[in-house]
Amino acid sequence: TLNDSATCTNIKNERCKASSKQVLEESTGDSISYSNSEFGVQNGLYRGESNTVECAPTDISPLDSIERTVTTTSLERFTFPKTNTRAFQLGWLDRFQWLEYSVSRDAAYCFVCRQFDVVGSKELAFKVNGFSNWKRALEKNAGFVKHEQAVTHQSAMISWHERKTRIANNNGISELISNTILQKRQFYMKTMIEILIFLITNEVAIRGSWDIENHKEHGVFRNLFEFEISHNKELRKCAEFMPKNATYLSPDIQNELIWTIAKITRQQIVDDVLSADIPYFTILVDGTKDRTNKEIVSMAVRYVKNGQPVESLLCSETITTFDAETNAELILKTLKKGDHGGIQRIIQDKLGKVILYVHCFNHRLHLVIIAVIENIEMVRIFFDNIKLIYSFFHRAKIQSLYKGSTILNLVVTRWAGHVGATNVVYENYDEIIETLPQVKSHTSYNFDADDIALSTGILSAIKKHEFVFMLEFMKTFLNTISPADKILQSRDVGFREAVPVSLISVSRSLICRPGLSEKSIEIRSAYFRAIDDFTSEMKRRFHDNTDILIAISDANDLCYEKLKALQKINLKLPPKEELLVAKTYMERKKAAFEEERKKNNNDGFSTRFKLLEELYHKRDVLPEVYRFMATVDTFGSSTSV
Repeated sequence: TLNDSATCTNIKNERCKASSKQVLEESTGDSISYSNSEFGVQNGLYRGESNTVECAPTDISPLDSIERTVTTTSLERFTFPKTNTRAFQLGWLDRFQWLEYSVSRDAAYCFVCRQFDVVGSKELAFKVNGFSNWKRALEKNAGFVKHEQAVTHQSAMISWHERKTRIANNNGISELISNTILQKRQFYMKTMIEILIFLITNEVAIRGSWDIENHKEHGVFRNLFEFEISHNKELRKCAEFMPKNATYLSPDIQNELIWTIAKITRQQIVDDVLSADIPYFTILVDGTKDRTNKEIVSMAVRYVKNGQPVESLLCSETITTFDAETNAELILKTLKKGDHGGIQRIIQDKLGKVILYVHCFNHRLHLVIIAVIENIEMVRIFFDNIKLIYSFFHRAKIQSLYKGSTILNLVVTRWAGHVGATNVVYENYDEIIETLPQVKSHTSYNFDADDIALSTGILSAIKKHEFVFMLEFMKTFLNTISPADKILQSRDVGFREAVPVSLISVSRSLICRPGLSEKSIEIRSAYFRAIDDFTSEMKRRFHDNTDILIAISDANDLCYEKLKALQKINLKLPPKEELLVAKTYMERKKAAFEEERKKNNNDGFSTRFKLLEELYHKRDVLPEVYRFMATVDTFGSSTSV
């Protein structure tokens, strides 16, 4: 189930606390242990590397292994494939105790370098891609010999032998450090993690500028941590025990801690979804452009847990293309597991399941207006001139001459900006006309030739009959539809109310048709085409799944006939007898909840959620009704989300 716009909760406080505890459990003493799959390889890319590399194969020793699993014994009956008459030799595994062979890749890997990856090492041949140049395998300045002599390899060998010695003697890191020091370091780490979580949940930048002269960072995280040390005696004592080369304050450690917190939080969300009251969830997706015009897509999941709908943020990623295929791949990738040519069809084909796709109603209205603007040249030119007026009149020297109201910008992602900008230009048309000639005649401001040419061009454009007509028409047309925009943004408006709102918008637009006295064929054509395009786009974008959406809005009525449409998406309706019992019981509860809602001035969704919670407590008596209502409430039933 998909929804194209999201109102999502941020990382839950309780999840953050749990993350803090779990991150702390993963870090002891002088080191923090992270798996290579978390912080080494990300979707086939090594962090910090610009080139794409393959992930390591699965038929060699897994990470965190103590000894190699690939030996001469395991491969003694295997016939090694030849490349240019050369092949891997079984005896190499005995000669080089660190060497492993991948059958699936026909490549050699270094066991110790994969297990003990040295920070700063950029060699990928023996760790990720694999070595397969058998001709040069035993050359002195290449292949196995050269790798064995590398400093990073020798360092990894030392770490391997130390690890085996500690395990043999039962001396882990925690045993090598006294309990007192270990507790101090854990408290130190716990404080640091809690500060990170506080900054993350409040969306505060962690790092700041770097003081070259004093070799010190002026970031919020470091400053807040130092402030905490100065006011917390226990933390100050703990900081004194920390080695100078292991303060955990570097940007790399901060990033790894954040990745770990995010990983743990996502896992807790997944665990919640898997243990939800029903095996259904809704994916909420919303996208917006940043300052560089790149699309930032946020994704959340909605499910019902303990009788309460829960919305949790899963990820926020930047994508280069905002099309159906990219969105579908992002959704499927995040889950790990609008219409016939869009996201719904792609995901249905890949999962082999019926998916209900609900596009944000308000965004649909925006797309309708944008379609009208882009398809009609006269309308497009009109709004281009509006943008030009905004840009020109926001110059400091022009503002000193202009006496009218502030001209608004056109917001690309919200069509309501077109209404506001059109209204301001309409109401201040005379002031704009008076200001533009002054650019040429006013000598005290020293306007250059470009300013004069631009002002002359704008003045000529907005004096034309086409612009004046479009200004009058667009003001009337957009303001006629504007109430629908406000209604669809209200959280109190359900799908049942949204469908007639869209139909009313169409009928109101038709009011503009009669009574046109304009004689210009070009203007008349643009006028009627704008209304016709709007009408057809509204019908096209608001026709799908209306019966299902109305049934979702009417679910609280517990009327069997009204719920039949939900069978189209394979939802099993409760027995009529159980529905009747539940309806009688819930009508009494609903009256009490409505009275409480009006008293506390809450929105209509508080009543709906309380009814679901009440059914949750009666789920043993009304199991099918609760299961059905929880499934329905998995959908976001407001048009504003």
